[in-house]
Amino acid sequence: YERASEEAWNQGSIDFTGSFMMLTLKLISVAMDYQDGYRRLHFKGKATDHAIYSLPSPMEFCGYLFGLGGTLVGPQWYYDEYIRYANGLGEYERMGTSDFPGTAGPAAKALMASAFSTALYFQLGSVITDRPAIVTMNDGSIGVWGKLLIGFFANLQYRLKLYFAWHLEEAALILSAYDVEIACLRGRGSH
Repeated sequence: YERASEEAWNQGSIDFTGSFMMLTLKLISVAMDYQDGYRRLHFKGKATDHAIYSLPSPMEFCGYLFGLGGTLVGPQWYYDEYIRYANGLGEYERMGTSDFPGTAGPAAKALMASAFSTALYFQLGSVITDRPAIVTMNDGSIGVWGKLLIGFFANLQYRLKLYFAWHLEEAALILSAYDVEIACLRGRGSH
């Protein structure tokens, strides 16, 4: 809680709450999917789509935790999907190179969106210099609509850091062909 406050961010403290959230989501996902696989093996219950039947090795689990850029800002992938992708199995078996659309255009678009987010962040930072003061601001000369507009732009400036990271991650996923494979598979009607 202390690290998540805006005052701590403005002082330069590192915010690790998002990464811990992703770590927690992945730990819970593996535990529940293993429990589903365990039940299926021992009690002949209904298997779920993402059930796993053996615990991952430490190396596989570390790859799952820190792979695909999902540690810092998400997204949370299921462990079985990660293993199929990492090993090129199931729906991730390599298709012919003619099946894949080009990656240069979408990756450049994501990189430009990331650069735009950064530029806009610094531009708004020169206008809104003290975001925490906006919350406690009590200036009678500013009307309700003015306060809403200031609050909107302060919130936008805060979110632009996340947009930068998300678009940068998107570009990396596109260039790794992960995002392109998913798009191809969805286009074919597969999941």
